[in-house]
Amino acid sequence: FFIAEALASDRVSATRVLAEHGIAASRNDEPVELSVGTFHHLCDALASACNLPFLGLDVATRIPRGTYGLLEFTLRNAPTLFSALEVFSTLAPLVKEAGLVQVEPIAGGARITEHVAVGPAGRQVGELAMALWVRIVREILGVASWAPDRVCFMHARPETIEPLVAFLGTA
Repeated sequence: FFIAEALASDRVSATRVLAEHGIAASRNDEPVELSVGTFHHLCDALASACNLPFLGLDVATRIPRGTYGLLEFTLRNAPTLFSALEVFSTLAPLVKEAGLVQVEPIAGGARITEHVAVGPAGRQVGELAMALWVRIVREILGVASWAPDRVCFMHARPETIEPLVAFLGTA
């Protein structure tokens, strides 16, 4: 649904890409099951076809609070941010097949590493996940200006990174 909202500006291209992946655009709200690898590829193809280079970032800003149910509730109600990150690293494999999430304490903070188990991560899904993480941490802390010290992605650096830097607060 959130991806559909972001693609509303170019429904013709989106419909074509969905059809190429065997998905009828007329399905409306019917769920579609995709492997993680197919989902990564589909999101990148949609972003390219619809000329939305920051589709993942856009979608991350549209996902309403509470979408991730009990997992999100647990994160938001943990006694500390580090506790929330530990809970996520423990529960994430139960709700997503993408891979392993590790949280490691470091001086003055924590390092979060997600190991993708499905081959190379798609750019859009990687940026969506990072932007969503940053957004949720800001909401948990109640500090809209919080930014990670550094972010790293598995995908190649895009031509421009200004929208990512603007949202994430770091390069």
